[in-house]
Amino acid sequence: MICACQVGARLRPGFSTGHVFAQRYKALVVDRDNYLLQVSRYIHKKRMIPGLYGLTEIVQRVCEVTGIEKEELRRAAREEQIQRGREIFSDVARRYSKASLRESVPYLGARDPSMVSHGVRRAEERFQEDRTFRQQMERIVEKLVHSSIQA
Repeated sequence: MICACQVGARLRPGFSTGHVFAQRYKALVVDRDNYLLQVSRYIHKKRMIPGLYGLTEIVQRVCEVTGIEKEELRRAAREEQIQRGREIFSDVARRYSKASLRESVPYLGARDPSMVSHGVRRAEERFQEDRTFRQQMERIVEKLVHSSIQA
């Protein structure tokens, strides 16, 4: 039998020291191999916690999925595709980075954080109404997660 708290140690030998591994500290007993596999998957999927990604990485993924260039994201253009990219960046940056709205401003070529907050609001509205917008956002998050798992 193995405790869930020891799953990480079992997968990574040499990392089984410290107060968490000294006893069954809020641990669940993992008594079957298939349950161990489920626990391991759960632990690795938890790497998707917001705050894990940098703004430059988010910009890169937004540009990959939407097909726009970084410079276009910063330009004061009103084209639909560029607006969509800005809105997606604003929302993904708010949800999946620790950066404040003010820190996001330079990535959009904006003058103040209100542009970013309006982009977040519009993105939330579009997410509910527009299926392709929702699919693009989901692809961006998948790419972020996939890139962090590979790292």
